Amino acid sequence: MLYISKDLGHLNKLLRYFSYSPGLVKDLMMLPIKRALISTLLNISSISFIYTYILFALKQQDFLTEKSIAKIKILYALWLIIQAILYDPYIYPLIYKLLYPKILTAYAINQFYNIFNNITTIVNVIILLLCVLAFLYHAVKFPKIRLIKYNMIVYFIAYFSIILTYSLLLYWSPTLLIRYSKVADYISYNTLSLRMNERIYPIYPYLIIILLITFLFSTFKYLKIKEKLSISSYEIMHNVNGATVSSRLFCHYMKNELLSISAMIEEIPVDENNIDIINNIKFYQQNLFNRLNCIHESLKSNKMSLSSVPIKKVIDNALESFDFNQYKNIKLKKLYLQDEILAIVDTNYVEQALINIFQNALDSMINNNKDENTLTISVSEKNNHVIIEISDTGVGISEKDMVNIFTPLFSTKPQTKNWGIGLSLAHRVITDCGGKISVKSKEDVGTSFEIQLMGELSK
Repeated sequence: MLYISKDLGHLNKLLRYFSYSPGLVKDLMMLPIKRALISTLLNISSISFIYTYILFALKQQDFLTEKSIAKIKILYALWLIIQAILYDPYIYPLIYKLLYPKILTAYAINQFYNIFNNITTIVNVIILLLCVLAFLYHAVKFPKIRLIKYNMIVYFIAYFSIILTYSLLLYWSPTLLIRYSKVADYISYNTLSLRMNERIYPIYPYLIIILLITFLFSTFKYLKIKEKLSISSYEIMHNVNGATVSSRLFCHYMKNELLSISAMIEEIPVDENNIDIINNIKFYQQNLFNRLNCIHESLKSNKMSLSSVPIKKVIDNALESFDFNQYKNIKLKKLYLQDEILAIVDTNYVEQALINIFQNALDSMINNNKDENTLTISVSEKNNHVIIEISDTGVGISEKDMVNIFTPLFSTKPQTKNWGIGLSLAHRVITDCGGKISVKSKEDVGTSFEIQLMGELSK
């Protein structure tokens, strides 16, 4: 609008399109600022807008490595710097004088700028569209927790609307807004193209203000949620099918542990030298009591309580359910980062899910013929997500069974030893926490589970 106000032949656009009063138009005309500087500021503002939204979109992604993100930032920054230099009204006359007439004709210079302008316009619009798609991908993947999910939707709408408004009205910027004659040493300025319906322009400033307020409000709400979660004083109550999950967990552990006790009793020899086996029975009985006690607490509410907790502590608590002295040929290897890693989970449910996965891994390694096996547990962080990888060197899973690995009541073991609902419940718990679980396996090599949980948002 400031640029148009300096164009004496097009002042009627300000009056007709933007509904400005003659007094305001006069004030804009009289502002002591050169049109070349306005052109530079317009291009720099457009470049800053594009790059800011690229950075914002990249910040949300978890499918790109940090090196890839750094390369994209550098490459596109260079691309925008080239545009800023070639389109600058102070630099363009210098380029023109350097090239004309010894190297290029005036026609060739104009043709180059026309082609370059078309390329930059198309590339910038495509990049902004990719930013929207990347942000949409992130919003769809975001944990299905109502409070955060609702805010993320509002965030996306504001983000998309601002980019759409920019693309419709200022898609041509940055661009060269001057023409230069070396012979006359004279600079003339191009008229801005306002091709949209003139009814849109009067509401444009107000639309931008509304969108910016919405975006800032969403950002504020998002930061408030992160602040509450970061101090672990705020819990998000997330509805799940509590009756189903709780009752299945109860039945699963009751049956599996009773089967374990039954198997132990069958091994007791008919003599007085049975103290080790009796101790084992006591261990399993105590273990059963502790698990049922946790499940009993969960049964009191049909809700999953998500809070920010140290994930390494949850893993270690799950490991305490196993007596690794019994597994003589199995070595436990923990690959933890030194820094504390927080994840947003329900401690009791996720602990039970991890126990299921650990038990499955141990059973797999007991049944192979290797002299030495390793259960490896690693924890890492990536783009506000916590990654837990649990790998074993067991018998592995056949390709035909992989499709049913999380199917309830499916098991490759005899039903007298396993009821086939451990991994299905683990899958249900992880997904209800807003996470993901995947598995890779190769027969006679081993199996690896990867669990992705929502990390502390303040990071």
